[in-house]
Amino acid sequence: MKQLFFLIILLSNSLSASDTWIEENIYKKQDDGKNRAEEETWFKENLKKILSESKKYDLTEIKANTDKILARSVPCKTSVGVYEDYTIYILMTFDLPEALWSEYSPILEKIGGAFVVRGLPNDSFIEFSKKIKIFREKGITAPVQLNPKLFEKYQVELSPSILLLEGDRYDKITGTVSITYALEQFEKFGDTNTAAGLQAKLFGGIH
Repeated sequence: MKQLFFLIILLSNSLSASDTWIEENIYKKQDDGKNRAEEETWFKENLKKILSESKKYDLTEIKANTDKILARSVPCKTSVGVYEDYTIYILMTFDLPEALWSEYSPILEKIGGAFVVRGLPNDSFIEFSKKIKIFREKGITAPVQLNPKLFEKYQVELSPSILLLEGDRYDKITGTVSITYALEQFEKFGDTNTAAGLQAKLFGGIH
């Protein structure tokens, strides 16, 4: 009789524990379902927000402006021969004062040169496009290339650096110096022979 009573108590406790386990897991399933529903709602709401904000920007216009900039900026490879369009480059960063860009730009255009930057501002082509647009509005109209390989090839660590190319030879000067000064130094001490011609183009009006 005692054994039967003990068995009944044991069975009762087991059923009670089983009910508790079932109840806890049902609540857990309900909580999990609620959390998933909340996550889906959050995702949908944020997706709508992102899509609504993207409508504020004219993506077609941004792409068109970027294409125009890239069309004017010929990518440079490691071969020196690709620099035929530009004999002289000024390697810059967007951190340098705009006044310096403004000073270099008209002279650079007159002698057929180009600016070069190592990378994109904030790693964004859109920011790059905006920056060039601001430059153009302020009269900084010399070509601007995006070309990190040029920095690497000629071991340019500091900007501004003025680089004059001639076949396999080149001259380089680093620091905030005028283009005129750089050409004078290249003519006197450099390995290239084109500095005098660029000076004549600059001062003599040769085109």
